[in-house]
Amino acid sequence: MACFTDAEPPLKQIYDINESQCTLVDENAHITRCEAVIEEDTIINFVTKQNLFCDPLKISLFGTAMLLGFLLGSIFLTSLSDIFGRKRVLAANVFVSTLLIPFMLLYSAEYTPTLVFTLLFGMTGACRYSVAYVYAVELAPTAQQGTHGVFCMLFDSASTVVLGVYYYFLKTWDSSMYFLVASQTLAVLYMLVRVPESPRWLLQKEEKDAFIKSIHSIATYNGCAGLIDFTQISQEYDETMGIFEGDRKTFGQGNVER
Repeated sequence: MACFTDAEPPLKQIYDINESQCTLVDENAHITRCEAVIEEDTIINFVTKQNLFCDPLKISLFGTAMLLGFLLGSIFLTSLSDIFGRKRVLAANVFVSTLLIPFMLLYSAEYTPTLVFTLLFGMTGACRYSVAYVYAVELAPTAQQGTHGVFCMLFDSASTVVLGVYYYFLKTWDSSMYFLVASQTLAVLYMLVRVPESPRWLLQKEEKDAFIKSIHSIATYNGCAGLIDFTQISQEYDETMGIFEGDRKTFGQGNVER
């Protein structure tokens, strides 16, 4: 929230959120956080909107809610990708987190709803991060999986740097949330239309037709579909499943899956 003035020192402009206006104060005066005063380089987010400067416990609970959400999401949501597939679970989590953001913005001036939405956002975040990483790695050949994994980590690290630069120049939290909504929406639409299900997961679930279709989609994207003998892949698939079936009878279903 930028305020400008032609006043001579020692006066300076500050923004008082109680009065919702710019106010002239003596720059030598001691301004404490509990006077609910925001200087012009302060980021405007839910902390400033809810005037939580004098309540560090409430501020810390936002971090606690996010981390608790990560914990719960890691325990209860990430394993769903082993049951329903990487693509479905990742798309569902991105969709839910995208829907949460407008509500976080709408109720950003109210403490309890913001805390609840932060918890839910953390739950979807844990699933998005872990499932997206596994999904990206499983779409790559074995020789390139390390590269894909490193790229995911580098992209995540770069996004943190970009946010730091963004908040250095733009002091509003709302705009970054709008950008997140737009980027997540475009990403999930692209994934639903262009990205196939993980062939590794399909192989584990013994979905032959979907497995071959996934391999064909990946080969087509890489421009090498004409170089692959899909009949041979089908035969190798049947042979592999035959071996699995024999192992099941010998060692038991649970041991083979492990």
